[in-house]
Amino acid sequence: MIRFQDVSLSFIKGENILTDITFQAQRGSFTYISGRSGAGKTTLLRLIYADLKPSGGIVNIAGNDITGMSPRLVPFLRRQIGIVFQDFKLIEDSTVYENVKLPLDIFRLSRPVMDEKIDALLHRLGIINIKFATVRTLSGGEKQRVAIARALINEPFIIIADEPTGNVDVENAYAITELLHNVAKNGTTVLMATHDLLLKKMFPAREISLDRGKLVLDTKI
Repeated sequence: MIRFQDVSLSFIKGENILTDITFQAQRGSFTYISGRSGAGKTTLLRLIYADLKPSGGIVNIAGNDITGMSPRLVPFLRRQIGIVFQDFKLIEDSTVYENVKLPLDIFRLSRPVMDEKIDALLHRLGIINIKFATVRTLSGGEKQRVAIARALINEPFIIIADEPTGNVDVENAYAITELLHNVAKNGTTVLMATHDLLLKKMFPAREISLDRGKLVLDTKI
């Protein structure tokens, strides 16, 4: 599903951001990406959805070679990937329903089919009660659940969560992490960047740790 082979990424001046990164993540697996700020976590995740391309090595996502991928094919790859950000990146003046609906608009589904998909997912995530609430009025935990719903609505093969618990309290951080673990159990490959030691202890899983752009730990649980 995800394969990095001897992947490096350099600045224009030649300074490496990532150096010789090699790992694989199979379908339905959950992997923490850890490391201090500036270690390269976000950069690694950006390579997965082709926001960056490697300077060297191979990045293969669901059978697609990112290195040689034409820009016109990148949107099709991203339809298979859901992304959850630390700062939510929701449309604050729109409703929960409108935010979750956005990724479905390109498929021109009928309104009843679209509503059925959205309602089922909001029920699953425990936020059906705020379906028509304006995002601006929600708590941090609610916003992150909406962001996860938006990432899941297209039933992607891969979920990338970049510090998804960074702006929520401890209780919501646990709930969100547990939710993402359950997503993986249902067959979606999940990579979650975090530096939270308690979360990793509460919800153990494989951990890939970076230090100054190098892979220094792969627990391979």
